[in-house]
Amino acid sequence: MTFRDLFGEVVAGIVQRPARAILTALGTVLGVAVLISVLGLTTSASAQIGKRFDPAVANEVSVTSDTDHIRAWSYTFRPDAEERVAALRGVVHAGIGWMVEGAKSLSNLPPSGGPRANFSPVMAATPGLLREAGVSLSAGAAYSTWAEDHQQRLVLLGPQVARVLGISRVVPGMTVWVADEPFLVQGIIANTERHAEMLTAVVIPASTARALFHAPPSTGYSLWAVVDPGASGVVAAQLANAANPDHASSYQVRTPPDPRSVRNQVSQDLNSLLLLLAGVSLVVGMIGIANTTIVSVVERTGEIGLRRALGARPRHIQAQFLAEATLLGLLGGLVGSSIGVVSVVVVCLAKQWTTVMDDRVAILGPLLGLLVGGIAGLYPAWRASRVEPLEALRPT
Repeated sequence: MTFRDLFGEVVAGIVQRPARAILTALGTVLGVAVLISVLGLTTSASAQIGKRFDPAVANEVSVTSDTDHIRAWSYTFRPDAEERVAALRGVVHAGIGWMVEGAKSLSNLPPSGGPRANFSPVMAATPGLLREAGVSLSAGAAYSTWAEDHQQRLVLLGPQVARVLGISRVVPGMTVWVADEPFLVQGIIANTERHAEMLTAVVIPASTARALFHAPPSTGYSLWAVVDPGASGVVAAQLANAANPDHASSYQVRTPPDPRSVRNQVSQDLNSLLLLLAGVSLVVGMIGIANTTIVSVVERTGEIGLRRALGARPRHIQAQFLAEATLLGLLGGLVGSSIGVVSVVVVCLAKQWTTVMDDRVAILGPLLGLLVGGIAGLYPAWRASRVEPLEALRPT
């Protein structure tokens, strides 16, 4: 039997039973379509993770004083630590801040006006920290370096605090009392890019906090720096020395997670989960092809016997049924690959993503279909080759 004859027999067998051929290839179509969609969507989704990774967090590093109470009071930052850190290459803004302990009572009435009914966290922050946090104001203005140097009693109200006090605008001479100490309202915070705790606190100059409420606490006394993209590692290596080179080992330096490692981990998790689903679909498709091919062998027993009687050898019968199964798998792979590619493009357009797909993925679908069909057809083809002519042609 020539290849041309074999191909003609295979095509004739498929054309004569189009409905069965479609149902047989359907499992492979679904399996390959899911596989291509999974590979394309996970690749495209991974690309979005890097773009959408929060730059406000990814580009911030910090150094914190030692958590030991005695050492924390002794090994504070140098007086010029903020300026030294700001001068490092790659640093955009730097500032010092901490949550003030024991100063939570807040009122827009003087101490003699009634009990302290309102409570709010108080945060000490240098002007550099306000810039580092990306503070935007709905009213008033941020306090300046001059106010920091002269220990001015100025306060910025977080939006929630301003609502509680009934303050919506800033007028000259407006005063609030923080821990029974008068502060002029300098501005109302609208939002921040970093340090969301400012939204629920009152913020005062760091020098004023030191003068009124003594030294910073043993924990949470930190110097933050926002850096250029990709510079966090280099800046972090120099941060402790810049804060205080005499006691650099007494500080804890925190760096943001690497977006690439986050993206890779998410990609691996998605691939592992969804590829398992695609693998199950392919196995189902393989079983479908094998089952339908076995049924076809049983129904075509008379045809097989006649061909054997006319001189066809077992290997010819085996090659025919194996080729039919392989061709169905290949067709299913082609259709499934096309559906998968189209699905990826449609989903990316709907999500406004950039479609990212390896060209080799489109070739993978038909090859997988060919492999699945070939494996599924091995047993039915062997069974068909074992049919004896006399048994097949014997009348029932």
